[in-house]
Amino acid sequence: MKIRKMLALVLALMLAVSLFAGCGSSSTTTTDTSSDTTATSDAATTGDEAEAPADTDADETEEVTVKGTVKIGHLLDLTGNEAATGNQAQTAFNFAAERIGLCGGYEIEVVEQDCQSNSSMAAQAAATLVETEGVVAIFGPTQIGHKSAVASYLQDNGVPLILYNGTPNGMLASGDWVVGEGGSTNGLPTSVAYYAYYELGWRNVYTVRQQTTGGDNYVGPFEETFTALGGNIIQSVELPVSGSDYSSLLATFTDPSADGIAGWTSSTDAINFWSSWYELGLADRLPVIGTMHGGFTDFYIMNQLNNSNPEIVNAIVNNNDTYSVISYCYSIDSPENEALVAAWQEEFGTVPGGNNLAGACWQALQVFQAAMDATDGDTDPETLLNAILDVDLTGPEGHVFFADGSRAATKDVNIVKVVQLEDGTYNYQVVQTFYDVGADGYDGSDYT
Repeated sequence: MKIRKMLALVLALMLAVSLFAGCGSSSTTTTDTSSDTTATSDAATTGDEAEAPADTDADETEEVTVKGTVKIGHLLDLTGNEAATGNQAQTAFNFAAERIGLCGGYEIEVVEQDCQSNSSMAAQAAATLVETEGVVAIFGPTQIGHKSAVASYLQDNGVPLILYNGTPNGMLASGDWVVGEGGSTNGLPTSVAYYAYYELGWRNVYTVRQQTTGGDNYVGPFEETFTALGGNIIQSVELPVSGSDYSSLLATFTDPSADGIAGWTSSTDAINFWSSWYELGLADRLPVIGTMHGGFTDFYIMNQLNNSNPEIVNAIVNNNDTYSVISYCYSIDSPENEALVAAWQEEFGTVPGGNNLAGACWQALQVFQAAMDATDGDTDPETLLNAILDVDLTGPEGHVFFADGSRAATKDVNIVKVVQLEDGTYNYQVVQTFYDVGADGYDGSDYT
């Protein structure tokens, strides 16, 4: 990948306070294809970087000293059944890396490795990053099985593993080098359980979950929280992976007291769920809440449904409100996010897509940058890990910090509604934010 310079002076001035603190240089991204993988990059060359000087006269410039280059790794799925997510992660991460600037005085070089949608390959890819490339930290992967495999490898070959999406608490506690910058998986479903109970007034619900570890992690905490509040789970249904038709399962949802359906599944299974939900006429009486967004309510699922039957998406978006929960979306109302959205629009001509990746990747890199600045560029693994866990900052996603003894970040959680924008794309609109949600999930502080 070519070296890419920073945005022009006007954008740098606009972003200097919130996003480009410490910026002073560009980054380089390389993709390792030694394990017979292919990858594409969205990078292009832009104009020269210009950094706004601090506390100087208008005609003065600040001299920036670059100490050298440090390598960071990015594990993602560029091939296999998770490639759609992997390519989105690649775009979002490289977009952020090319703009984040100096980290402790060093330029960053991103080295990518393709996990090939396979947990064993994820561990091998991590080994390549550490033993061959000499990276000082690894970002990603996004899949739970991949994370576990990489964490096991790093236990004896430690560099910090920075996970920018939600991770189960048990996994975070079991790996000495794992950092849950994306928070724990408990944060999303517990928050939306409170929203369903108090804001929507739901008392009786059906739940659905994919027959995977992810299904349990994203739906179980919702069920526990909702019932603890006084709600009732009428029936909990497991959706077989790669099930061609869920009509026979959803046809049992006949209780007239039901307020709606809450749950999660992903990919082809999500398409099958929504199709059965619509064809059975459930759209007219059972609205849906996603207890986690990814693969269930994100924009690419809406796109696929729209291609197969636009009436399904019309029912999701227009006939009733379909809610989900997420750490980042373009409609977060903050100066930090406004700056990110402006930069994204400058680059791609549209707002960030309806998933969490644009903000999640940016904020994870901000955490790394803050840690590197704190150590003055010292990349000793233990020193860097401890500095990461000391970070407390506000970025496009909102506030992030690590409570004492926790490797899962405390983060803001957004309840969102699935919407269609004026340009025809599908995205999320924030309807409520739960602030500073910890590793164990939302604690109900706004309602007690």
